[in-house]
Amino acid sequence: MLIRAKLDQREESAFLRSMKEDLGHLFWDRLHIPGCSVLTPGGVVRAVEKLNNLKHLRVYGIPNTTKEHLYSLNSLLRINPQRPLVIYNGEHPTCSPYIDVDICPKIDEVRFVFDCPREGRCQKWSCKGFLFCIVRCKECGGSISPVELGAAETVCRDSLCNACWLSLPKCILCNRPSCRQHLGLQSRSSPDSPDFTCKLCISQPSTRYGYRA
Repeated sequence: MLIRAKLDQREESAFLRSMKEDLGHLFWDRLHIPGCSVLTPGGVVRAVEKLNNLKHLRVYGIPNTTKEHLYSLNSLLRINPQRPLVIYNGEHPTCSPYIDVDICPKIDEVRFVFDCPREGRCQKWSCKGFLFCIVRCKECGGSISPVELGAAETVCRDSLCNACWLSLPKCILCNRPSCRQHLGLQSRSSPDSPDFTCKLCISQPSTRYGYRA
């Protein structure tokens, strides 16, 4: 059973008391309370202690969550240290099947943390971090180095790594790609044609120039 608790208008004590009185919580396997400014991290820990069947927990945005709180939650959820990779994929980031927060190695705080999908290309931990700590490619979720950042011009203004920039179709006029999430910025002569003209070049002919070979 999935429970999405909206606690903006409830007190923490009322939430915990309702769990105690309602035996239905014994069958909860998911608890989603992200961004709740009323519930404290300690209250989350006490709630999870009562949920023996809990498998999914979403708590990102609850203020003052510390590493100690996260350690307690991981222990209660029996999370395997070798958890699956958490990969950023643009508008709809995926998260761990267990809990949506981790410790960012860049700032050493509990945040929504992503791993790097490009195994073998990055040094250990160098590309793992909070979204605002590391710029990530809109296509593959990999980290973008300072050298790559700003060098790969796109129609949609999103960031792309060099590999994804090279692999995507380019506007025939300005030689810029757009990520797959912004296909609406492309105008194709036919649906099956890989060639397109970006809407910026169509609307502003003076911008037609090549960025890269």
